[in-house]
Amino acid sequence: MLVEVKKYNIGFIKRRPNKQEYMASCGCGTITFLGSLGWRELERVQVSVTCKNPDCKNENFMNLTKSNRGIYPYIEVIEKSRKGFKVKRINLSVFHDDDFNVAVKPNMTQELSYDLLDRKMSLNKNGSDLRISESNLTSFFKSVDDEKFIRMVSTVETKPLYDFIYWKLSTNRYSYSLSRKFWRGMLEFNTGKYDYMQILASAGFPNIERFYERHGYYDSSIINVDGKNPKEILGVPKFIIKYIR
Repeated sequence: MLVEVKKYNIGFIKRRPNKQEYMASCGCGTITFLGSLGWRELERVQVSVTCKNPDCKNENFMNLTKSNRGIYPYIEVIEKSRKGFKVKRINLSVFHDDDFNVAVKPNMTQELSYDLLDRKMSLNKNGSDLRISESNLTSFFKSVDDEKFIRMVSTVETKPLYDFIYWKLSTNRYSYSLSRKFWRGMLEFNTGKYDYMQILASAGFPNIERFYERHGYYDSSIINVDGKNPKEILGVPKFIIKYIR
C-alpha cells in the first residue's frame, strides 16, 4: 500500500534519461540537478545532498542510478535524552513514477531502545522481541550511516559519549578490519568499565576520548577509572576542572 511521501521525508538520486547528468528528486516535489558526477563524487553527494527547498531541507536520499526501485533504511527518532534513545527503522521501498516523482511503500519495521544509564538495549521486529546479538544488530544497522545516526540520537550531554563509543570502541579487535560499527561499540561500552567516561560526558566535557586509558593526548596515567566525579577521575584540584573542560 502506497503512503503519503511527505510523511517520510525521503528522496532519491538518479541519472537523467538520455543524459550524463544526475538529479535529486525529493518527496516534497523539489528536483535539483547535480550535474555530471564520477562514481566517487556520486558517493559523496549521496551522503551530503540536501533538498534546496528551505521549508524541507531533507537529507535522506538514496541512490537509484542502477535500478528503478530500492530499499532505504528510514530512521525515525521516537525519543532521545541524556538517558538514551529509542528509534524506529522502517525499510522503505522507494521508487518513482514516469515524471520522476518520489513514491514509497513501507515494509519491515524494527525498534531499538538504548538505556544509557543502565547499559541495556532492547530490539523488536514487527512487534516481536528479538535477542540482542551481533546478527540482529547488524540487520538493524544495515545500510545506516553511523555518523548520521549518532547526530540524530544525540543530545548535548550524550554526543561526546556516543562519539567516544564510535571512534574508540567500535572496531573489531579480532581482525584486521578497520570498519567501525556503532552497534559494536555499544556492546563494548555496555560490558566494559567505562563509568568514568560517562561521568565526564555528563559533566559537560567535550572530546572525552582524550581521557580514555592510555590512548589519548591527556596524561592518562593519572586517570582514576574508579573515580565518582571529575575531580577524582582527573586527579586535579577542583578549580582546575573548568580549564580542562
